[in-house]
Amino acid sequence: MTISAKKLLVAALMTMAVIAGHCSSGDKIEKLAVGEKRDIKDADGKVIGQYEQISATQGVYRIDQNDDGRFEKSIHMTEGKVTSVDYDNDQNGVVDKTVFYEDEKPVRVTVYSKRDQSILGIGNVTEKKISSVDLPGKNKRVYFKEDGSIDRIETLK
Repeated sequence: MTISAKKLLVAALMTMAVIAGHCSSGDKIEKLAVGEKRDIKDADGKVIGQYEQISATQGVYRIDQNDDGRFEKSIHMTEGKVTSVDYDNDQNGVVDKTVFYEDEKPVRVTVYSKRDQSILGIGNVTEKKISSVDLPGKNKRVYFKEDGSIDRIETLK
């Protein structure tokens, strides 16, 4: 499994841009009731996604990036901060990967099997780089050097 730090950074920036664009559009953002949904519109008024209030402190933005009626990205937030982003890259309705955030910085990437949704790998991010990848199916953890080459491989306990 290879997850480039550049792709991870681009995904994080795109996520933040969508939210910032929505939140800074000049519209007053009203508090929604739990379970209530609202369309997200671009500057031209075109619907590009949906926001749902999950609980008093949690919400999720679902984004349709290519205007096909399917949500390719779901941005989960708690108390106004991004906690995770789910990606459905092949648009089959099943999450392909999830990027987890702490203090609005990516810290972990989980990649799922298309076949059975089992975890293929978990990439641990430090300073915008993948520092290690857990491979549960192989019971291994692979550590990477600064240049991206493999440093060592350990057996998971």
